[in-house]
Amino acid sequence: MTGIPLLAQSDGRFWLPDAASYQAEQVDAVFSFIFWISVFFFALIVFLMLFFILRYRFRKGQEVKAAPNSSMTIEIIWTVIPVIVVGVIFWVAFRAYMKLTVPPSNAYEIHVVGQKWKWLFEYPNGWVDDTLHVPGDQAVLLTMRSEDVIHSMYIPAFRLKMDVVPGRYSKAWFEATKTGTFDIYCAEYCGTSHSDMITKIIVHEPGGYEKWLREASSLLSPTLRVQDLNDPLGLAGRIKTGTDAVAVYIREHLSEGGTELLSAWDGVSAPADDLRLTLISDLNAILKGESIYDPERFTGIELAADTTTLLKRNPEGEDLIQLNRFLLSDALPDFFTRGPDMVEAGRYIYTRKGGCASCHTIDGNANVGPSFLGIYGQDRALEGGEKVTVDENYIRQSIFEPQAKVVLGYKDRAVMPTYKGRLSDREIDALISFLKTLRK
Repeated sequence: MTGIPLLAQSDGRFWLPDAASYQAEQVDAVFSFIFWISVFFFALIVFLMLFFILRYRFRKGQEVKAAPNSSMTIEIIWTVIPVIVVGVIFWVAFRAYMKLTVPPSNAYEIHVVGQKWKWLFEYPNGWVDDTLHVPGDQAVLLTMRSEDVIHSMYIPAFRLKMDVVPGRYSKAWFEATKTGTFDIYCAEYCGTSHSDMITKIIVHEPGGYEKWLREASSLLSPTLRVQDLNDPLGLAGRIKTGTDAVAVYIREHLSEGGTELLSAWDGVSAPADDLRLTLISDLNAILKGESIYDPERFTGIELAADTTTLLKRNPEGEDLIQLNRFLLSDALPDFFTRGPDMVEAGRYIYTRKGGCASCHTIDGNANVGPSFLGIYGQDRALEGGEKVTVDENYIRQSIFEPQAKVVLGYKDRAVMPTYKGRLSDREIDALISFLKTLRK
């Protein structure tokens, strides 16, 4: 720590960290206004007290006289002045309060979940992170809820503090004025590991937030990126001249711009950036549409096991996008990567979206729940005397119905909520892939 020893702030400031948001400037202005009024009256009262002590102290030979009658003028003065001062303080603070509590209509919304003992932030595209990332110089609205007990979102550099209460939504907004990394705490005692409920907020430079979100969310996204093309030249040629049913289907569903660029391409040279980017955009539009599967269209094409499994589920949403990507990979195996790294995606769900790391370790040490180290494929004793093998079905049931089969010794700590509707089948598949790697 630099600066004067024993100060509460690690940056050496006397009390408040540097203001890093529009709200912090408002709060600091009100704080300074009230503080200097208090300093003025404190100094005035102490001065008058000392003056009266010295001026009217008892002296030998003086007779004690009767106390003077009260003065109506003095009574009015020392009543009116405090009323005016308090009224001014109220008006200044109320105006600042209204500015801090009413967000702009165009504020960028991020959902926040507080749970024992972790903050999770869900972004508009569905990505969930345990670090809060925001764009600089833009109003950001936090819509917050708690999974279990009362927490409190506290960002000292932004002068923002808002309780997060189970069963209701809390909202707070801010507009960062400085880029950089700042601390986030839970300011409401929430249980055993309350002091561990710490994370960071990263304020990005203009354009940096969008880039971060795009790169971060690609971990689980089943859509295609430019780097997912193994052979751009072969893919463009297959789409341009292919006679198989899948190539014809893609060609028929290209955008007008994609069709024009593909027609103008000579079919020999490497596709230009604009053609590759347009093909990726058009293929992602196809992935996000209806299922591309048709028995006649995929006649003679061998479907991978995970494609067949997903196809039987009649998936929707992102799972349908993943199915379409699997189908394209099966039909055109030389041109696309298969899909996201399921182990890395599972690790992400364990540490962030699922919040599993809050209660389950991967080092063999028990926490609120049993450790995940080496559990896959093992037999576990349950409350009630039964035994169960930890396989895909058990993991899935434990995620959706956590109280159905409680591991022996954890009955009194069985507080896990259901994740039904919060994790998709694809995300559970990824989590299982990650658990399979946790060998002792």
